[in-house]
This record gives sequence, structure tokens and C-alpha cells, in this order.
Amino acid sequence: MRSPRTSDSTRLRRAHRKVAAQQPASRAATFIETVLLPPWLFTSAGATPVPLKVFRDDINCLGSDGPLGAVCGNKARKLAAFAEAASNTSMKVERLVSHGGAQSNAMLALAGFSSALGVRFQYVTRPLPRWLRERPCGNLKRALSLGMELWECRTFTEYQSTVSELEQEYQRQSEQIGYPQKLFVPQGVACPEAAVGLRRLAESIAAEDLRDIRMVCVPAGTGTTAWYLQQYLPANVQVLAVACVGDSQYLKAQFRRLEARTHAASRGTAVSLRRSVQVLPNESGGFGTLKSELYRLWRALPSYFDLIYAPPTLLALSAYFADAPERLREVLYVATGGSEGNATQLRRYQRKFGQQLESICLDASSMMPVRGTARRSLIR
Repeated sequence: MRSPRTSDSTRLRRAHRKVAAQQPASRAATFIETVLLPPWLFTSAGATPVPLKVFRDDINCLGSDGPLGAVCGNKARKLAAFAEAASNTSMKVERLVSHGGAQSNAMLALAGFSSALGVRFQYVTRPLPRWLRERPCGNLKRALSLGMELWECRTFTEYQSTVSELEQEYQRQSEQIGYPQKLFVPQGVACPEAAVGLRRLAESIAAEDLRDIRMVCVPAGTGTTAWYLQQYLPANVQVLAVACVGDSQYLKAQFRRLEARTHAASRGTAVSLRRSVQVLPNESGGFGTLKSELYRLWRALPSYFDLIYAPPTLLALSAYFADAPERLREVLYVATGGSEGNATQLRRYQRKFGQQLESICLDASSMMPVRGTARRSLIR
């Protein structure tokens, strides 16, 4: 008899192991797995977990024999062009400069890249909390250990001004041929060079059996992965993106900026998408928001899912299909990596919820299904 205190996340993890055991023997040749989403996400799923196909791009890495070491997922995709240029000696960069958040995954990837190349890496960020400045942790601590030079702005206004100057320098840089000695990489590696690796990601997805797949869903920070996937995937596949850093308008502005950069890099050649990326609303809050339903969902997922991007993305995806979970068979979710930030985010959850954290996963009846109020634009 099953213990009444067995959590729904524990039962789902057991179910995930059972599903994995039932995968075909040729599974090693594919990147696609099936995960089970908890039924409380949906209004009509009853007590049955809902299957979702996942493309495991988190296991795509630029290996230890390359300039990026163990960088995996979409950061490895975005940096592939730089890595190849470095390996064939066409990149003679002496210093890399970028900017963004103090726990950014892109920051850590660039720190590893710079360290492997033996070049300086300067990173501009907003004012840090005093505790983080005095005791760096997580991605910041790891990046500093790799030799990153942190440029902490004193005020947010100073940060905006500095970034504006860097963007102007990037504009001049994009008009040159080849790589300059001082290379500016936009926040999140949101630049045309990312197209090389992301095109390969699209080709890898298209090489799978996509007979039932009409949509590909990805978490979005700068939206670079979503934007290039929509350009390179088959024309009948719609890319769904969930804004995990800013709101939907912020993400659409990032798309426009990326399109302008790509147009400039193409030396005036017209650049356009087959169709626009569909942005799903994220109603779970801002970047890194600590909510019990997000943590509870993460606990119900396999361990390779990250704690910052995956839960709000899957929550938003489930909201669209809340009344028709069977439509998820038409969706392929791309696991883009990022689990290196889990430890820091988990500590934040522990500080907020304390001893109540584990009880979040025990009471399955405490969570109401997510309503599909914005579902009409996708489900016809």
C-alpha cells in the first residue's frame, strides 16, 4: 500500500524512470525523450500525467578538448562559431567584453571560453547586493575563478550608459570584416554569430521523426534561440517562446534588435522569418521569481531541467493547453540547459520557504489547475 505521504513529484519521478525504461533500444541515437507533466497543470487531465516530448539539447556540449570545455545546451550552440574561429586561428582576439546579470549562464560560458583561449574577459553588470559582492556564489563565483574581470557599475543609470557605449562600439565592430582584438559580445550572446550553432540545432530537430510535431517550444531570455529556430526549422513548424526575463513586449523588442543585427551582418541582404515566433504569456512573475507552484513543478521533472527557465515555460505552455492536454503531442519542448544555476536558485527558495519547502510537494490537492484563458490563439 502506497504511503499517503508520498509526494506527487516522487510518484512522477518513478513514472519517468518507467517511461525511460520503455524507450526503444535505438534511443541512444536520438535526442528525444518523453517526460510526464503533473496532472494538476490541466483542467481535464484527471489523475493522469500528461506526456510531453523533449529534445535533449542540454547534452549537446563543446567537449573538454575544445575551447569551451564543458559548456552545453544553447550556450554551446551560440558560441559554436566563435569556438570554430578560435580553433582555426582566424580569431586573434585579446579581450572579450560583455554585460548582463551577475548570475548569467552566458557570463559563465564566456568566462570559460576566454579562459580556454587565454584572453581577458571583462563583464559589465548592475550594482550588486552587498552580500553577493562580499561573498560571491554560484555562476559569479565560478566565472571569477576562471579569471573574469567584473566591472560593477555604481548605479543603474551608469550601467545603462556603459551598455549604450558598448552597443555603439558593437555597431562599429559589425561593420568590420573579421574579429577585432577587443570583441564585444551582446548580452546572452544575442548576435548573428549564434546562427551557426542554432542552425545546426534546427537541423538536428528536423532530422528526428516530426510527423506529429507542429510546434517547438523554448524558454526565452534574449530570444536568440527561438528567433533563429523559427528561421531554420521546416516552414510548417511554429516556434513557441515564453518570455522568462522580461515581459512579452520586451521579448518582441529583442527579436527586432536581433533581426536588425542580422540584417547589418548580412551587409544589407534582406533578412526575414517565414513566420513570427509565437510568444506565450508568462504570468508566473519576473525573472527568477520564487513561487511554490514553480518549485513544485520542477521537483516533478527529471533532474536535467533547470530551475529558473523551465518551470515558468512549462507552466505557460500548460496554460495554453489546459483544457486540451492531448494537443501537447504536437509540441516538442527543447531542453536548453542552464542547470548550472540551480544551486543558487535553490538556496533562494530555501531562504524564502525554509522548512515549508518540502511540504510544497506533498499536498497534490493544494494546487488548482492552470486555466487556459489565453488558449484561443493556438487551439482551434
